[in-house]
Formats: sequence, C-alpha cells, structure tokens
Amino acid sequence: MHIIKQLLIYTVTNSTIFFIFLYIFRSYLTKKLSASINHKYDKKLEEIKSNIRIQENQKNEIQSFISDLRTNRYNVLQSKKMEAAENLLINLNKISKLSMAAEYLKQLDIENILRTYPQHKLTGITDILLAPLDVDNRLKEINNTNNTFFRLYLNDKSIQYFDTYHSIIIMAITILKSMALGTNLATQINHEKITQEIIKLIPESQDGFNQFGIYYTYQLTSIIYNSLILSLRNEVSGEEDFNNEINRAKQLEFNTTPVSADAASNIYKAGLS
Repeated sequence: MHIIKQLLIYTVTNSTIFFIFLYIFRSYLTKKLSASINHKYDKKLEEIKSNIRIQENQKNEIQSFISDLRTNRYNVLQSKKMEAAENLLINLNKISKLSMAAEYLKQLDIENILRTYPQHKLTGITDILLAPLDVDNRLKEINNTNNTFFRLYLNDKSIQYFDTYHSIIIMAITILKSMALGTNLATQINHEKITQEIIKLIPESQDGFNQFGIYYTYQLTSIIYNSLILSLRNEVSGEEDFNNEINRAKQLEFNTTPVSADAASNIYKAGLS
C-alpha cells in the first residue's frame, strides 16, 4: 500500500512537472514564432514601403519631366508664334502701302466711270491715281517677302483676315491697272469668291452686298485690316476672344482717315470728283 501511494505521488509529481515544462516550452515557442513572424512581416512591410517610395519618386520624376517638356514646348511655340506674328506684320505693312487703291474704289463709282468715260481719258485718269503708289515696285516687294512662315504657327482666323485683305488690295490694283491699260479686265473680275470670304468673316456684311453690290467689298477694307490687327494681338497675348472683334475694328476705322483724305485729293486731281 505504501509503495502504491509513493508510486502515485511520483507519477502525479512527474506529470505536473512535465505539464509545467510543456506549458513553459509552448509559451516560449509561441513567443519565438510570433517574434520571428513579426520580424519577417516588418521586414516585408519595409520592403513594400520602400518599393512604394521608389515608385512614387519615379512617378514624380516622370511627371516633372513631362511638365518641363510641356513648358519648354510651350515656350518654343510661343517664340515661334511671336516670330510668325512679326512675319505677318512685315507682309501686311508692304501690302498696306497699296491700300489707297482700295480707297479709290471705295469713293468712285467704277461701273459708271467705265460706262461713261472714253478709254483715252481713263488711261490718263488712272495714271494720275496710280502714280503715288509706285505699284510695280510695291508688288515686287510683296512677291519677294516670305508669306509662308506665319501660316505654320498662327491660327486660321488671323490668316483668313490677312488673305482676304491681301486679295482685296490686289483686286483693286488689278482693276485700276486694267483701266490704265485699256483692257476690259475690270468688268470681268469675279468678286464672288472674295465676297463669300468676307461674309464668312463678317456675316452682317451680307446686307451691304445685297444693297450695294460687289464694290461694297472695298467699303470693308479698313474693317478687315483692323480686325486682323486685333485678331493678331489677341492671339499673341493668349486672349483668344473674337466676340467683339468686328465692333472694335469698326471703332478703329477712323485710323484710315488720312489715307481716305489722300485718296480723295488724288481723285480730285484726276477730275473725278
């Protein structure tokens, strides 16, 4: 009995010690595994954070590069646009030196003159009108000037105004030259195309053409010139606003008064007033 009792105590004691050891070992192992997992997790998390930072830096570098590229491209484009505007103004200045021809047609009743004046008198009259313009030399200057560069960088609106103004002046010169040479070219010139171009640019001009006919074209010369200047100024300054362009151009029409006065004086000298 005593032996059995001792054996039972021994067994219980050993079991208790074993379970205590097992509990301690399990706690140690759990903490060790947990620490190992946490370490690996923290390391992996740092790697992920590092990769994210690298990707963010790369993205920022790309965005900065694109921004710089756009800025440089914009600056180059603006520089080219300024050069183009200067090029257009050079062309415009040379063409406008012949603008008095359009002023003549604005003030004269060409159709009536062609019907009533004999050719020999017309030749003398138009010679008087054309003499101050130095037409041949002016036309050479215009033809020798580069009028392609500005078309690469300026908007369609400015170019349309320029082309329309150029066409009006050349048509006016052609009519006066044909009268001086004794040809009937003045009566054969087709104003339809230029009329349609003007109506596109200035829709309200339709009523004027309906009322006054094709020679109303020359009444609009200064308005188209001023509209071109305003369009060019808006484009260069970045203010792409054409809403009040025609109205402002009409307000600026008084700038052509000296030319109109000179034209009236030459018409008087030619005996047509």
